[in-house]
Amino acid sequence: MDTRKPFAFISYSRKDVAVATDIRQRLEKYVYSKELVLPENRPEDPRYVRPIFQDLADLHTRKENFWDELKEKVRDARYLIVICSSNSAQSETVKKGISYFLQTHDNDTSRVIPLFIDNIVPMTEVVDEIVKVRNCPIYITKRDKEGHVGRKYCFYHLLEYLLHVDFYKLYNRYEAYKRRKATRKIMIAMSFFALALITTIYGWISSRQLAEKESQRATTAEALTIFERKTFPYSLVVGYVNNFLRPTLDALKEKDGEMAHIIIYMPYSYEQLNIVEHTTELNGVVAGQPTFADFTKEEIAVKAHRGGVTLVRANFKNEICPVYIDQANTVVAFKYVVDYKFNSEENPLKVVNTKENRDRMVQEYTDEFIAHTLKNLDEYRAYIHFVRSKTELNQIISIIMDEK
Repeated sequence: MDTRKPFAFISYSRKDVAVATDIRQRLEKYVYSKELVLPENRPEDPRYVRPIFQDLADLHTRKENFWDELKEKVRDARYLIVICSSNSAQSETVKKGISYFLQTHDNDTSRVIPLFIDNIVPMTEVVDEIVKVRNCPIYITKRDKEGHVGRKYCFYHLLEYLLHVDFYKLYNRYEAYKRRKATRKIMIAMSFFALALITTIYGWISSRQLAEKESQRATTAEALTIFERKTFPYSLVVGYVNNFLRPTLDALKEKDGEMAHIIIYMPYSYEQLNIVEHTTELNGVVAGQPTFADFTKEEIAVKAHRGGVTLVRANFKNEICPVYIDQANTVVAFKYVVDYKFNSEENPLKVVNTKENRDRMVQEYTDEFIAHTLKNLDEYRAYIHFVRSKTELNQIISIIMDEK
């Protein structure tokens, strides 16, 4: 019997057992890096994120001492992972588990990790307070390609909290592992193929085999580049849309009576990924618009967060319609990936480190991010305006004015 204390305790509703089981299995199969994880942040297991205790909440048949046994695991666990859904919001066992965990851990809410299924829903008072100040993982249940990417993003977001390692370091380690594994398989296959041909007609096939090997490498590198360029921005879109943009648009629609427009200023060069400089640039571009009378900061109540977000409202001189200005700060993550691709010795693509190449990569990520966001918010497409330059901003303002 495993006598080690649980690294994490998973609390969930019985109706969400599939999600809880998937999370537990993913965590316990993950091999963590001792170079990235400090000794004080490691599980007791020297290799895997183990042990993870899976709560048996909402069972119909229980032993007499069920809660006593459960309390011991809750008390000994370093972290509490709460699978949040409309089901667990109704579960008394889940509520009791959260309360007892905090009672035995000095009310340290930093050790409580809410993980939502598909969308953020109201939970307990403790969980709702955490959501106001922390970007919580969201598990996507759709069984298509986008759902797979969303679950991967959720898993590494969860690992970030558990191991105290930056998300992008974990994600880049995973991508590097995939590339090494794919390259290893290709090399093994190519070796067998080359050996078979060499044994028959060594002289003729040696030169041909070299050319085919280089072609295969180029094709594989190109395919990896295209796949990553599309999926990495989408991984950011999932949290941005579900945690911020959709709840904010819903709140604006309810608040103003008529649908407000929101203009989102996007970086379109590597230098603009510096958030301070980009904010200064945005302020200068917007403030220079002759159609705006003034600007005010406005607190928008967002029901899904049980809190609010602050947006800058641009007031037209002729009071045409509500227009809010924002910038998608989440895409600052592009900088980490661009730096990794150009600076990492493990990068197999060997991209030339020039300003033009860095800018082009940011532009590709930005375009994919915009396309995925608009696709996920098709019902609001006419009111969301992504701009990448002063020229585009002028065009959008003209369109809004013409509609009125």
